[in-house]
Amino acid sequence: MWDPGRRLEEHAAVYETAHGRHPYTDAWPWAEAIVSWRARHAGRTWRPVPEAGEGDRELVVAGVAECIRLEMAPAHAMGRRLGDLGLDHLQHNAVLWVAGLRGPADPEFPDPEPGDPQWPAPTGPYAQQWHALMATVPGYTPVAKSVIEILAALAQYGCERPHVPAGVGARRLREHGVDSVSLAEVAPSLGMSPAPVAVGSSRWYEGVTGLRVLETAV
Repeated sequence: MWDPGRRLEEHAAVYETAHGRHPYTDAWPWAEAIVSWRARHAGRTWRPVPEAGEGDRELVVAGVAECIRLEMAPAHAMGRRLGDLGLDHLQHNAVLWVAGLRGPADPEFPDPEPGDPQWPAPTGPYAQQWHALMATVPGYTPVAKSVIEILAALAQYGCERPHVPAGVGARRLREHGVDSVSLAEVAPSLGMSPAPVAVGSSRWYEGVTGLRVLETAV
């Protein structure tokens, strides 16, 4: 995880100004919903999710929330809305970050440590859980494996387009250039809708059943 432009720090400041809380705080309920969703579907034949171990569920939730937080902060400070986050990108973050697979070491650009300016700790009610998680990584630990497999299962489930009628996906790709399955599209399955889901454009989600969206600037 390398953030020379300190985009995580910049995005957090913009997000807190707009919403009054750190993005990790808003990522947490989604992470809880994702982990609970996977537990309800433990019998499905997606890639198996390893047991995280007794008492470690909260660390798994913290890891999923961190993958969401990282994906919310792209190269520009306005960031991506929660609902627009691509499921495949969340899975990619899990592999790159949670497992500690950050590529070859570069003495000129060393990997930041958790809490550094390039990898700032979140503030808010779940900061303690974040610090507890960081004490377990990097490394391919049971918690890390659970985070990776849960997000992989969600990405594969999203490819089934459970709430998108036939033809809507092709229209979205043709008219809006949206070709990845987003978090908003599986929100009904996660129990995160009918509460409005923050997105960049409501047009991208026309035709998604059981979903209410709210356009936000940040």
